[in-house]
Amino acid sequence: MIGNPVFWIIVALGAGWTAWGSARRREPVLAALAAALVVWTDPIAFLGFSGLMAVAWWLVRTGRPARSRMAAVIGLAGGLAAFKWLHVTFHAEGMAPPIGLSYLIFRLIHVLLEARRGQLPPVNDWAEFVHYSFSPAIFSAGPIERWDHFTVERRGKIDGMLAAEALQRIALGLTKKLWLADGLLLDLGYKLGLVVTGHDLTPDASPGRLWLGVLLCYLRIYTEFSGYSDIAVGAGLLWGRRIMENFNWPILAVTPSDFWRRWHISLSQWCARYIYMPMLGSLRTPMVPFFGSFLVMGLWHTIGWNRVGWALWQTTGVMVHVGWGRVMGRPQPGSWRERWPWRAMSWLLTQGFIATSYVFMFRGEDASFQSALLVLARMFGFA
Repeated sequence: MIGNPVFWIIVALGAGWTAWGSARRREPVLAALAAALVVWTDPIAFLGFSGLMAVAWWLVRTGRPARSRMAAVIGLAGGLAAFKWLHVTFHAEGMAPPIGLSYLIFRLIHVLLEARRGQLPPVNDWAEFVHYSFSPAIFSAGPIERWDHFTVERRGKIDGMLAAEALQRIALGLTKKLWLADGLLLDLGYKLGLVVTGHDLTPDASPGRLWLGVLLCYLRIYTEFSGYSDIAVGAGLLWGRRIMENFNWPILAVTPSDFWRRWHISLSQWCARYIYMPMLGSLRTPMVPFFGSFLVMGLWHTIGWNRVGWALWQTTGVMVHVGWGRVMGRPQPGSWRERWPWRAMSWLLTQGFIATSYVFMFRGEDASFQSALLVLARMFGFA
């Protein structure tokens, strides 16, 4: 969406109103601008989005029984899964989920579950709820913003310092997306004979080319996605909100657990709160809850066996790290596990492990799960 001038026009209009408009009418105007962008993008989807949002609002505001809210959560999750399954199964563009649907549904599920638990801050302002649901900053690629964070992190009129910070974050995001992801890394891939999705990297390719392919895929997705998140934070500031940070230098992570505290933070926290903790409370063992969380993360993007393989890979890495910690205990200050040679090795193993997981997606979603396993075996010299 950031490549469309209408997006930037809407963001600029909202920033102007936040800076110089009436404070009393700020939320209604911002809500109208946000809704106008969604209407312009897909008017049919806007009607569906509005219906989902209105149902969630009604369930929360009227204090409906917990079972009604849970039924709505199941309906939202099932509907999203059905959209994705139909698109993948029939390869029909018209069956693809509309832009922003995944983010919207996960935000609405968050609101309904927190209301069911009695931990949701008041939802009194319809305009603010529309702003939260349709905000350009988080509509199509931003973090899965929490309602409590959105309402608490409200800013007053924009001053020079806040505007400078916002523009700096937007510039940083555009640099990551346009110069690094779509420029430097993409050009490097073509010069090395590696197309973006790696369709030419079959199991017959050399292990070195396969390793380079997954590494470039990892770096490109990181720079692209973190660039989008930087733009989201900047655009949110221009509209008087400090959006959640979604990345915290995951390329510096030294363990798989550390990585998932730094990568797509909002989705990781969402899954920890609504998937991992409830399952852990029932099963009392972390392996299945970890797999369930990673499975939701993978299938949230698309439905397919490659995403299941990705979830198994990530679960294995985290469980190995958890097991290592139980056997070795906490590292003592000054011990060999706290010194730079071990930390450097741990960083290398972690980043290599994460990059390897892209074997399940760097050849495109149409690549078979069997071919991904063959590529993985080839990378380690077994095929």
